[in-house]
Amino acid sequence: MQVTPAPISSPLDSGERNAAGDSLYAWLSATPVDGGIPSLNSTQLVIRAVIAVDPGPETEHIVLTQQDLLDANGSGGIDRILSLSVEVRHNLGGTVTGGVDATIHTSPSLFTPLNTGGNNEAVRWITNVTPNSVSGLEVGEVFQSWLAIDGPGDELPLAGELVVPVTATPQLTASQQANGVLASSVTRNITISVPSVIDGEIITEGPLDADVGNLTNFTIKLANTGNDLSSYRLIIVDDLPELWSASIETSDTSNPSIVCQLFGEITLPDASAATPELGRFPKPKRVIYS
Repeated sequence: MQVTPAPISSPLDSGERNAAGDSLYAWLSATPVDGGIPSLNSTQLVIRAVIAVDPGPETEHIVLTQQDLLDANGSGGIDRILSLSVEVRHNLGGTVTGGVDATIHTSPSLFTPLNTGGNNEAVRWITNVTPNSVSGLEVGEVFQSWLAIDGPGDELPLAGELVVPVTATPQLTASQQANGVLASSVTRNITISVPSVIDGEIITEGPLDADVGNLTNFTIKLANTGNDLSSYRLIIVDDLPELWSASIETSDTSNPSIVCQLFGEITLPDASAATPELGRFPKPKRVIYS
């Protein structure tokens, strides 16, 4: 059984029962699946004295639009700066003497793709906290810090959700530790939602030479220039001269005008992996279907 007390609020909410010294009981019942008399037991839980520091981000959810991605592509990438209002939280019931030192940092980001791929997408995002430490922070005092988030500058970021953990860790004085006070880190997860951008480019090398009166095959290349797995329907515009004809053939003989599930420039198989898996080349490359 795992028990998670309510996070420390400021001021303390007595109804949350998480002040130092608060006591409550946890009851557990086990009943046989096939029927019978249930077994009951309980244990007492006592809340210990805790001093925490909250990084206090201005928001925990950044929603990007397709236009945000297109505007930033080729011009340095997505850049966001979040305000951090760092504060001391405790459950001691009185004042904390001497102030509290703390450090603020980010942990490795976690990325979940909208469709597939992106094993190495998180490393394309850079995060930094400035300033990343504070000394003698008093209860009720707000320390201003900033979280800088720098998105990929080479190509579009992959469609999906990126989570950036930002953590504030208190450093207690010797007297605070001697009194049995625990230091508790507080982590806030900043979620960045990256939308899907569907785009493509037909690549031809002309002029193309045709043999008059005979069937001539031309290879047409199709590139997925978006940021997600995409499918395409190829259509020939019917403005050919009289007695001309043209048709499209792909690897799908049952539906020759459809190209299915074409990887984007940043969802290529990882060439460095011992076992092929969806990831990203060290340097983005264009995926071309021909």
